[in-house]
Parts: sequence; C-alpha cells; structure tokens
Amino acid sequence: MILHVARREWLEVRRHPGILAICAALLALLGGITFVALVLLQLVVADPTNLQTLAILLGSPAAADAFVAGATQAALTAFDFLIFSQYLGFVGVMAGHSLLHDRQVGTLPFLLLAPVTRPVLLAGKVLGALAPLTAVHVVISAVGGLATVVLPVTAGFPELGPRSAGWWVALLLSGPAWGAFVATTCAVISSLARDVRMAQQAVWFVVFFVQLLVAFLITGSLGSIGTQVAAAVLGAIATGTALAVGANVLSRDLGR
Repeated sequence: MILHVARREWLEVRRHPGILAICAALLALLGGITFVALVLLQLVVADPTNLQTLAILLGSPAAADAFVAGATQAALTAFDFLIFSQYLGFVGVMAGHSLLHDRQVGTLPFLLLAPVTRPVLLAGKVLGALAPLTAVHVVISAVGGLATVVLPVTAGFPELGPRSAGWWVALLLSGPAWGAFVATTCAVISSLARDVRMAQQAVWFVVFFVQLLVAFLITGSLGSIGTQVAAAVLGAIATGTALAVGANVLSRDLGR
C-alpha cells in the first residue's frame, strides 16, 4: 500500500520534472567546481616550477605544501557538506509541497477517507517525493566523488571521498535516512498550512536549520564507518518518530 501511494506521487513528480533537473544541475555544478579546483591544485603539485613559485610567494616550501594541503582539504570538505545539505533542502521542498498540493486541488479529504492508515499515507507520500531525488543525489554525487580519486593530490585525505567506506555509508545510508526525516517533517508542516506562501516559509525555516545540523552530523566524521552507521540509525529513529507524530496530525485534519 505504501508503494501504491508512492507511485501516485512519482507520477506527480514526473509531470513536473523541473526540480529534478535543478537538483541534478546544482549537484553537477558543485562537483564540477570542486574537480576544477582540485585539478588546479594538482597542476601546482605536479610541476616543480609552479610549486617553487608558490613557495616564493608564501615564503617557504613548507608554507606552499601547507597551502596545497589546506586548499585540497577545504575543497573536499566543502563538496561533501554541500552535496548533503542541498540534497536535504531539495527533499524538504519536494515533500513539503506534496500534501499541500493535495489540499489545494481538493484531493486531501478523499485521501484521508480512503481505506489506508495515516502512517501508510504519510510514508507513501514521503517515499514518492524522496526516491527520485535520492537516486539523482546518489548517482551524481558518486560520480563527482569518484572523479576526485583520479587526482593524486586528494590521496592525503582518504576519509573525505570514495576511498573511505564511511563515505559510502554516509552517501547510501545516513543521507537517505535523514532525508526521510526532513521530508516527513516538511510534509507534515506543509499539511497544516492553508496557502503556498505560509507553507514555503515554514518549510524553508525548518530546512535551513535542519540541513545545516544534519549535514554537519553526516560530514563530521566521514572516515568512520561506526559513526556513519550510528548516524543512519539515529536518522531512522528520527524518521519513525516524525511519521508517528505526523500520522497523528493528519488524523485530526478532517476536524479542521
């Protein structure tokens, strides 16, 4: 039954593919900018003349090495943080629009009267909004991450990319687990709104703070598999709690 509700939501997403295109374009842009920055750093390291020039500008060879290492770490860290934070933002907006759209077109009362439990209805709506964006996020982020592996300059920071198993756990488990929490929360909040503007403001208020906190949580220790598994479990618990609370909120909708 959850998949039935999700398929209905997938059809709605297919009718308006713009947000998927924007999500893909943004993630690709982040990956492209990161790759170009790392290529430039690799050119500096690979050419003794460039490295010597940088050492002269910074005052010493040690300073030049420290600059290259710091810039490489900053580029990889920024890429990791942004791919997760933007993913959470997109799923929040997509899910936040789902129930509001049903209210606007008049289908929400019929959904609430249908022979389907509130948790199933909410879970299906969240899954329908979450799945396409998650697929786009995983594919493009994985490609972007793997592109950095071909550059030797990134070898000094294995925990910040695909060389680390923890990075893959974060991409495949922690991100989607917390994405489901954000999507559920935003869907419930938007269901309480009576117009698009109020829903957008409420959703963005939640997304802004949650995506920062969760992105820091996920990227805080990418090299640790145990930490990432714990983060994924915590995200699953948070999602389950949000579904339970949200189902209770939806149960009262007919009385409003």
